[in-house]
Parts: sequence; structure tokens; C-alpha cells
Amino acid sequence: MTHMFPREGASSSSTSMSSQRSETDDDRMIAMVLSEEYAKLDGAMAKRLTNLTSIPHVPRINTYFPTYSDATMDHYRLLDRLNAYGLFEVRVAGDGNCQFRALSDQLYRSPDYHRHVRKEIVKQFAAKICLLTSFRDTCFVEIVPQYQTPQRELWLSFWSEVHYNSLYDARVLMSGCNSPPSSEHPTLTD
Repeated sequence: MTHMFPREGASSSSTSMSSQRSETDDDRMIAMVLSEEYAKLDGAMAKRLTNLTSIPHVPRINTYFPTYSDATMDHYRLLDRLNAYGLFEVRVAGDGNCQFRALSDQLYRSPDYHRHVRKEIVKQFAAKICLLTSFRDTCFVEIVPQYQTPQRELWLSFWSEVHYNSLYDARVLMSGCNSPPSSEHPTLTD
């Protein structure tokens, strides 16, 4: 990976182009590394992620409560992007537990285990997570356990610091795998 620094006397437009080229190279490098990691878990998904064209996205922080119209337009834009990537969003209740409900839906195909998921996550914070990374200019976050190789991925949508929902590969959702457990207290490792 090369880093481009402006030469003395370089124009701002060439500096801007160099910066954009460097960011694109960085994004490609990150995509390659991620696709290699994902290939170990699911070759088909890694191939899809590697071959996708980038959709420009500028993360923003809400400085005001959006109007209903703005919120609706933002959500439709999210749904369009998810559709472009072959993903389907499962909505969960927005009662202050949405992140845990979405995780419960990812793990058990039901948001009803959110209390148990919250309790287990609180216990896991004491396990000293080995790696927590996010990538500049993206909303991708990766958490890698210290002592156990990840067995699968969990996908959540996150809307403007307000709400989480559960995401699925549309093809996997139709296949009906990952059924909810029958026990009263499921484990997060199942």
C-alpha cells in the first residue's frame, strides 16, 4: 500500500486527486483482506463482497431530530442499498433494546431472547475481546474473540444513532436455517 504526500508547490486539485486515489487504494486493500478472511467462512459471500461496486456513502451525525419525511426517505435509501447487496432487513421493536433484539434475531431467528443476549454480552465484556476495529469512512465494525475462532457473522443495520435491525442474505433467509432454539435459555455459542 502506498501513501501519497503532496510535493511542495503541488496544486490543491492534484493533492485532492492523490488523496482520493490513496483512499481508494486503502479501500481496495481492506476489501481484499476482508474477502480473504470471509473466504475461510463463506466463499460465496466473500466473492460477492469483493466484486461489488462501491456505493458512495457519507456518514453523518444527527444534530437534530429528523422529520418523519426525512426519516422515511433515509430508510428507503438504506433499503435500496441493502437490496443492491442482496440483503434483507428484519425490523425489531424500537423499545430501547433494539440492538439486543437484533442480535437475538441474528442468533436465534427471534428477538424474544434479547434479555438473555444482553446478559451474555455483559459477561463477555469481562472476557477481554482481542480485536475491535472499524474502518475510516465506513460503518463496518469487526469484533474478533480472543480464544475462539468465529463460526459465523452477525449482520445488523444501524440507522443514524437511533435504531438497529437484523440483516440477512436474502437467499439464506429463504432457506430457513438457524432456527430458534427450543430451550428456555439458549447459549450464544450454539
